[in-house]
Amino acid sequence: MTPRIALIAAAPLLLLSACEEEAAIPEGDDGREASGEVLEGSISDDMLPIAETRSQPPLRAGEEGDDD
Repeated sequence: MTPRIALIAAAPLLLLSACEEEAAIPEGDDGREASGEVLEGSISDDMLPIAETRSQPPLRAGEEGDDD
């Protein structure tokens, strides 16, 4: 059997093996609870880097003057 025929024959079998009636539902504690503490008012506008912020992206080399 050539590899191509083997692949064509195996593809539907692989697809059918992935089918199930229902997805498995894990039972018990799986450790996915939210944890941590949210602090109110912990972020303010004073934290923004306004002096470092640029309104435009940096230009590529050679585009600034285009004095060709």
